[in-house]
Amino acid sequence: MPPTPEPTATELLIDRAFARRAQIAALEIEQAQDEAAILVLGKGRHSGANPANRVTVVAATPAGTGAISYGLPADGEAKARELAGEEWKALFDRQVIYSPCEAFDVVAGKILTPAKARDLVALCLVPGKASNGKKSYILWPK
Repeated sequence: MPPTPEPTATELLIDRAFARRAQIAALEIEQAQDEAAILVLGKGRHSGANPANRVTVVAATPAGTGAISYGLPADGEAKARELAGEEWKALFDRQVIYSPCEAFDVVAGKILTPAKARDLVALCLVPGKASNGKKSYILWPK
């Protein structure tokens, strides 16, 4: 059997760049999910186990046009059904599209396990816009 040729420096460079792009894409998805879950925590300061890991959530006005609302993403129905399980009909009102029920986050927290409720609420979170047009957002430390 002939020996396998060693990859060239260019091939190694290209392969490493492709692998890194795949890692970055996966991390961006995880980061977006984490940030949506942080927004669910609501307005205020929140910190991790390490006190230096502290963020501030600046929320849209809850009573105004910028109220945080929930909507089922077009590609999220299967995951939402899995998380909601038997409680699907209690959590979603059937229309032409599925729309989370009134006080969705509270209801989900009462009838699902804490982990499933957290994940379902994060999946359906649609940060609203405040009356000045600003969305809820996270202030990260510098």
